[in-house]
Amino acid sequence: MFIDYLSNSNEQLFLINGGFFTIESYIGTNWFENGYDYNLSQETKKFITLHYRHHLEFLESTEYYYEDENFIYVHAGIDPNVSNWRDQSHDQFLWIRNSFLNQPTNLNKLVIFGHTPAFHLHNSPDIWFGKDKIGIDGGCVYGYQLNCLEISNEGFKEYHIKKGVSVIGKN
Repeated sequence: MFIDYLSNSNEQLFLINGGFFTIESYIGTNWFENGYDYNLSQETKKFITLHYRHHLEFLESTEYYYEDENFIYVHAGIDPNVSNWRDQSHDQFLWIRNSFLNQPTNLNKLVIFGHTPAFHLHNSPDIWFGKDKIGIDGGCVYGYQLNCLEISNEGFKEYHIKKGVSVIGKN
C-alpha cells in the first residue's frame, strides 16, 4: 500500500490503514506543521522517494510469501481451497481471512501469518498457536502490542512490546 500511495494509486486505502503514521515516521511531524498536506502532497512523496529509495527498493523486491523446510511465512494466509497454494492470487496472500482461519491448511508445514490480530483468535494480543498455523499480529495498530516470534532448534520464543515495555515469554 505504501508503494501504491507513492505512485498515486490507492491513497485512501493506505491512509485508512495506518498510512499517516508511516508517512510521519519518514518525514516527521514538523513537516505537517509547515503546511504540507500528507494526503495529496506531491512534495511529501518526492521527499520520501528521494531520501528513502533504498527502503522502496527493498519493499519492491519482497515476495508474497517465504517458505523454508518447516514453515510458510505470509502476510494474511493461505487459501485452503486452492489446489496449489503458491498459485493463489496476490490479493489472497495479503487479505485472506475467514477461509484460511476456519479451515485446516492440509499442508505439512505450519503457516506463520499476521494480518488478523490475535485478540480476534483467542481474546489476547499474545501470539496465537493453532494446530497448523501461528498468528503473530498483536494488534499494535489498535493500541495493543507488537509481537515477535523467534524460531530456533529449541522451539519458539515470544517477545512482546506493550506500550514501550518489552516482555519476553517462552513457549
